[in-house]
Amino acid sequence: MAEARSALRWRPARAEPASAPPPPPPPPTLPPGTVDLPAFIGSVAPDLTRLIGARVSLRARGWPEECPDLVEIVRLPLAGQSMRILLDQDALEAMVEAMFGGTPSMSPHRATILRLPPSSGTWVAAGRLISQAMAAGLAASGTRPTGAAVPPPRILAEPADRSVPHLWFDLLVAGRPGSLALSPVPAPNTAAPSAGVDGQAAEPPAAARADAAARQPATPDSAEWRARAMRLARSVEMAVGVRVAELRLPLAEVLALKPGSILPIAPPASLGLTVEGEPLPLPGRAAGSAEETGQ
Repeated sequence: MAEARSALRWRPARAEPASAPPPPPPPPTLPPGTVDLPAFIGSVAPDLTRLIGARVSLRARGWPEECPDLVEIVRLPLAGQSMRILLDQDALEAMVEAMFGGTPSMSPHRATILRLPPSSGTWVAAGRLISQAMAAGLAASGTRPTGAAVPPPRILAEPADRSVPHLWFDLLVAGRPGSLALSPVPAPNTAAPSAGVDGQAAEPPAAARADAAARQPATPDSAEWRARAMRLARSVEMAVGVRVAELRLPLAEVLALKPGSILPIAPPASLGLTVEGEPLPLPGRAAGSAEETGQ
């Protein structure tokens, strides 16, 4: 008889699908209400425009996908903490160039701003103007600084710490994009509490508490900071140009001109008005008409 044979077919065990790792938690942001964004933007943008001599605009945003390296400009002491004012290098260089002149291609500050000592006049002046505008913006949003601005010990561009709350802004300085961030840090407690009965902290006298409460600045009214922002915006200097007339000549006649040549120009029917190189739009004019384009 033939020997019976049995065959076993091996099948691999079914692999369980690997569970996807949980997404990382979003970076922390400042608690709502810490900074009144409309009040802060409405105060800082006109202030910086007036102080550095270049048009500045701000727009609040969330954490960027790729965080730029940030330079700490100044720390403003607040009640119980300090607020770091941080700029990326592009925004900082644009502000320094607006303050001291030059362009991105020829300005000496672009290559040396991060190598300046903290005591240099350029850095001190830039920090003073920027901190002045930021302090006014925080005060307008109800978070008034409690002391003088503290400059950083060194000038260094560092990656943003994603474990620390940040409030981010898109920043335009004379059309050049950059980033602004606010980041709080706990303020050191330098005053040791006085010991009371049984080692407990003694409560300050009622007169001292009343005096401290009287010195606390009141939260500014929304109408007050809106009026201030409007007043600052109206005081910004703008370049205004007027086109009196326009004359077109063939190239042959242009080459034939000599010193003392007289070009006949007829009295214009209208004058062209431009603001910062753009035609001034006048209200109540038909679109595309000469009046609508500022003529």
